[in-house]
Amino acid sequence: MPLLEGRASSPHEYFFYVYPERLDGVRDATWKLRITREGDGEIVTELFNLAVDPYERFNVADDHADVVSRLKARMEAFAEETDARLVWR
Repeated sequence: MPLLEGRASSPHEYFFYVYPERLDGVRDATWKLRITREGDGEIVTELFNLAVDPYERFNVADDHADVVSRLKARMEAFAEETDARLVWR
């Protein structure tokens, strides 16, 4: 209950967005990375700084390649642990 009421922090460093056997995003305290596939097969990478853009209006992936790389590596590690499918593989 303290976590839900904002009186405690999460015991988890990352939150993963998993749909049936498909991993398409990860979030840490500040950043949210989503990697999806368009209908035409194009891979779309979106990065949002939730501290300044909580409504996810501004994709800043091109400006923060280091954050994209770090979070993408976390997604790959999580996929290995759980057998989740990644859209870019």
